[in-house]
Amino acid sequence: MKKSQTRQGLRPSFEIETRSERGELVSRARDILRRGDCPLEGEALDDHMRVTLPALERKAWTPVLDVRLEQEASGLRLRCQYGPAPGAWTAFMAIYIGAVFMAFTGLMFGSSQMTVGQQPWAFWFVPLAVVIVLLLHLAARRGQAATQDQMDKLRSCLTHLVEEAESPAPSEQGENQNPA
Repeated sequence: MKKSQTRQGLRPSFEIETRSERGELVSRARDILRRGDCPLEGEALDDHMRVTLPALERKAWTPVLDVRLEQEASGLRLRCQYGPAPGAWTAFMAIYIGAVFMAFTGLMFGSSQMTVGQQPWAFWFVPLAVVIVLLLHLAARRGQAATQDQMDKLRSCLTHLVEEAESPAPSEQGENQNPA
């Protein structure tokens, strides 16, 4: 298994390369996630996995790790991306889109006011929207810093899950051992 560096940004990401086949890894990951001793909760689909911390450890800002599985000639590449819970991400995007709409409306209305010779007070919505977008980015950075330990735990647990899924199944281990 080969790991790559984390790329920072609004949604930090990293990649893992493994020699496993996609179907085999997904099947083993499903089994591991269903077991009671796994420190993660989540789901594994054909080409996607989503994992998060158990409900007792989760808060509104707890990150979710989305994993895209891509089969390549050399093996399987897991493209992993952190993000907030879906409800928090929806709220973030709604505010972001609202701020962009506010800026656009301020520009259009302000231009109209100038055209008809009125005082263009609507232009003040543009810097307000910029401040809102900057505050959103600062909040995202603050949230990433506050949840760094949870992101580290998700990454290490996913790495362990992949390593465990790569190892031979218990039934395969018994078949490969020859009694002496």
